[in-house]
Amino acid sequence: MAIDSDRTRYDAVVIGGGIAGQESALNLADSGRSVLLVEKDLSIGGRMIHLSKVFPTLDCAACITTPKVSETARHPNIAISTYSEIEGIERNPDGSFSGVLIKHPRYVVESACTGCQDCEEACPVVVDDQYQYGLVGRKAAYVPFSIANPRIAAIDIEHCILCGACEKACPADAVDFTQETESIGVSAGSVIVATGFRLFDPARIERYGAGAFKNVITSMQMERQLVPTRPFNNVLRPGDGKMPDNIAYVLCAGSRDET
Repeated sequence: MAIDSDRTRYDAVVIGGGIAGQESALNLADSGRSVLLVEKDLSIGGRMIHLSKVFPTLDCAACITTPKVSETARHPNIAISTYSEIEGIERNPDGSFSGVLIKHPRYVVESACTGCQDCEEACPVVVDDQYQYGLVGRKAAYVPFSIANPRIAAIDIEHCILCGACEKACPADAVDFTQETESIGVSAGSVIVATGFRLFDPARIERYGAGAFKNVITSMQMERQLVPTRPFNNVLRPGDGKMPDNIAYVLCAGSRDET
């Protein structure tokens, strides 16, 4: 369920809405604990929802993650705050924890948005789609991806040209450019940090040619070409849009470098 801005006390705060964070939140919530789940992205699901299959069973990653996402979102003991961060966590004398929830503006009223994507169709601005790891573009007004939860649009204010097209197209009158960052004090008996990982930038090692050669891609860009929600019907080379004759993998790129 969505966060109640008037509530400030929870039994637990879980930072990170990926598979680990959701599992932690569900275990606590099923035992009767109140949980605040904080996710920095626009949707819960984490990296796993971006993958095609998972080792060792090679099960469909989205088939595992999507039901977990729905279960988390529907649980009455879990409050979810997406596009948010926790700052300044401190331990209190009684053993509890206090911090500040920073909720960034979507410039869309969450309770009003229906996820219809009319704003997206109307928007004239196209930028790299981070969900597809830059393989294709997306609009500045957009729903993060097809199975996002919550399925609520957002305005990429960094690239928005303030033309008003999205505002005019929205049938629910949900676009709100007056939104500002909110700071909400929260406290909890425990804090679980499940912040996942950040993909290594292969451009930091020049010999790999990432950035210099268009057909050198990251493992996550390859994953996005294999999943059911892939941007193309086949695996294609970014350089010319053709199917590759062969593919070479550089494993553990950067994992053994000291800098």
